[in-house]
Amino acid sequence: MQLAAMWVWHSPGLYQAALRSELVHALEHLSLLSAALLFWWLVMQPMGRRRMSYPATMVFIATTLMQAGALGALLSFSQRPWYPAHAAGAAAWHLTPLADQQLAGVIMWVPMDLIYLTAAAVVFMRWFEAEQRSSSASETRSTQPVRVLRFPVHRTRAASSRGR
Repeated sequence: MQLAAMWVWHSPGLYQAALRSELVHALEHLSLLSAALLFWWLVMQPMGRRRMSYPATMVFIATTLMQAGALGALLSFSQRPWYPAHAAGAAAWHLTPLADQQLAGVIMWVPMDLIYLTAAAVVFMRWFEAEQRSSSASETRSTQPVRVLRFPVHRTRAASSRGR
């Protein structure tokens, strides 16, 4: 969902529509924020049973990292501006529309990838710790001595008279 929201809202038509309309702009930010919250909720799962396995979470993060990086790279290396309606905003920062877009692409690419890489490292460490705990628990179970249950023996009269 996050990837779809990111790519859809960065398409030139919808991005420029968001620049022209406050309602579309609010919808853009609402959908991007909602998608991001859902993404991070699925990744972090701070309490309770995990909804996704550790390997699935790693793939989830890696896929998002690559797609966000690809979009940032496309914006950064583009030879023409994608959003002509954004020219006034770029001029306010003393940038050409292309330079503004390329800077935005680099910001979207590098810092975001660092955030995703950090999240992947945290998930990987949690996965490693969970595997260590699981391995330790199974080793403890396998090295404990086997306990033999002893049941009391009831002697019959014949057996007890022989023992005298």
